[in-house]
Amino acid sequence: MKKTDASDEGESMNQRLHEQIQFLLEIDKLKHVFRRTKVLNGSRYENDAEHAWHLAMMALVLHEFSNEPVELSKVVKMVLIHDLVEIDAGDAFLYDDNNLISKGETETKAAMRVFGLLPEDQRREFMSLWQEFEKRKHQRQDLRQLSIDSSHSSRTRILKDTHG
Repeated sequence: MKKTDASDEGESMNQRLHEQIQFLLEIDKLKHVFRRTKVLNGSRYENDAEHAWHLAMMALVLHEFSNEPVELSKVVKMVLIHDLVEIDAGDAFLYDDNNLISKGETETKAAMRVFGLLPEDQRREFMSLWQEFEKRKHQRQDLRQLSIDSSHSSRTRILKDTHG
């Protein structure tokens, strides 16, 4: 029996949904990747999922203080996906020069695997955003100019000094 265009489209949508769900299940692992910075109250180390969420919230709340126009939607996407590679690659400590040498190749392989779970259009978009974040191509047109990601301890200190 020959399949109709409608049934082909339905199968295609089912495959797309399946790929998206597999990706969402996979990125849940980010909750188990711990950073070397502690949460505000100092009781434990922050995980990558909390880190990404907090950066996204900072972008939403603080974008008005950027020195240049901010493409907020793009910034939020970038900060939410930038550490997904750490599911495979682990958290690379900013000041560990030995780890930084192999970081690029390891994270690229991780990006290809993790983003490879998505449908092709989303795979390309996520990979492109991740690469742009990594290469810092956006050159001061988003909140990264504030060095938000690499200044977690400063963020913590500012928040504690202001409200703690």
